[in-house]
Amino acid sequence: MTEKISRREWGIAAGLALAVTLALQLPYALGYWTTRVGTEYSGLLVNLSDVTYYVAIQLGMQGEWLYRIRFTAESHAGAFLYTFYLALGYAARALGMDAMPMWHVSRATSSFLMFLGVYGFNAYFVDKSNWRLWSCSRLTWVLMAGQIGSSKPMSCTRKGVGRQIILRSLGPNSFIAIILFCSPRLKRGRLCV
Repeated sequence: MTEKISRREWGIAAGLALAVTLALQLPYALGYWTTRVGTEYSGLLVNLSDVTYYVAIQLGMQGEWLYRIRFTAESHAGAFLYTFYLALGYAARALGMDAMPMWHVSRATSSFLMFLGVYGFNAYFVDKSNWRLWSCSRLTWVLMAGQIGSSKPMSCTRKGVGRQIILRSLGPNSFIAIILFCSPRLKRGRLCV
């Protein structure tokens, strides 16, 4: 059975997750800092279709619970879609925030929680705390870079469980590396998997 994760270990994991989450904000900050006079940075980096969710946050700020497509000339009824983002709009309005800062707070919070969720999942399979921290710190850089330099698989077995978990190297097209810069719902979905 895996030893109980101590408060100290969770603190180290949270510190690592926070450091990486903050580092992931640098490309967005550069986007804002390097915007030319007379132009406006959208606040989006990888997936420009995330503007749909930004619009849903705006609709929520206006008190809507039905999503409407703003990029069409056709009149249409709203639909109960993108409720997570509509709820973020309500939260933004209650907190006195604009839609884009709420988008970034949600995205960063989701990244932080995803890293901690990955650490907790890893702890189920790796018995020793020093190996858990090492593997998650390595995994953290994998998530940022999109790949591991080594192509050798790493295997871990959990005592009392008759299975072996093989952690293979992630390729440069790793979906997890992309979702770190995208929608908060993708990170929360990964956390639930």
